[in-house]
Amino acid sequence: MPQPLHPTRHLNHGDLLWLRWVSLSVSVLFCVAVLMSSGVIGLLNQGHTALLQGAPFQLSANGAQSGSILSSVAAFACCIPLTLYWAAVMLYQKTHRHRTELTLLALVTLALPGLLCVLWDCVLHTAPLLCCILFTWLLVICIPFFGKKIT
Repeated sequence: MPQPLHPTRHLNHGDLLWLRWVSLSVSVLFCVAVLMSSGVIGLLNQGHTALLQGAPFQLSANGAQSGSILSSVAAFACCIPLTLYWAAVMLYQKTHRHRTELTLLALVTLALPGLLCVLWDCVLHTAPLLCCILFTWLLVICIPFFGKKIT
């Protein structure tokens, strides 16, 4: 029987981990970019501003009209390191329970500045950052390739 010209190579553990991390990060950033370009994030931001103008926050009309502290480009730029870090964190968690607990904690931590910004009569839209955390969690939970436990 003739030998194949090129022997088959299998990915070692480190290569597989890099592949999972990069593909998860790129998938999440692609989803966020699609939501931002389609205007879905803009709708979430408008709802956020409307929420801050009501009770108990009472954001002034001037604060609402000035727009977000972060532009959409700056918000996406903040999403890149956040996604890279959060994907690594999610890949190293051993159970779905730990992943879910950490995700809820991260969501609350990122949502808080968006609510406390009314103290300075301004708006900080954190919807793209929240989407990064949520999409990373969803992909790790729903897709078995990303949810495999690292030994």
